[in-house]
Amino acid sequence: MHAVDLAGVRAELQRVAALALDAAGLIDASRVGLYPPDQVAAPAVWIEQPTVRPTPGSAGVAIAAVEWSIVVAVDGADRAQIALLDLVVWELWNTLIPLGALTIARPQPLDVGGPNLRGVVLSLTVPTATRC
Repeated sequence: MHAVDLAGVRAELQRVAALALDAAGLIDASRVGLYPPDQVAAPAVWIEQPTVRPTPGSAGVAIAAVEWSIVVAVDGADRAQIALLDLVVWELWNTLIPLGALTIARPQPLDVGGPNLRGVVLSLTVPTATRC
């Protein structure tokens, strides 16, 4: 079970992802953001607004299933983009598993106002206690 507020969960996701990607030498920790950047400078990772839905609680505790989208953006030649995405997605997948249920890592082109970047969106559902 995680923090009662979304900001706390978001901060933990960002911290864990930044440490893992930096330690693996894949993406510098400074490029892993709590929020979408104003302008994307690839490679970059950020956390989007979550989807929140109720789930049955236990022992009088209300639980929300909070689904986070973690976006990975890379640039460069096609093969280099795919190779880096493979490494980053696998590192994030293995790093984030203890925090919740990863359901998919979906390839997605990213329109950032210039050349489209290749990206992947990972979906992670984190059970989170609510105040009710």
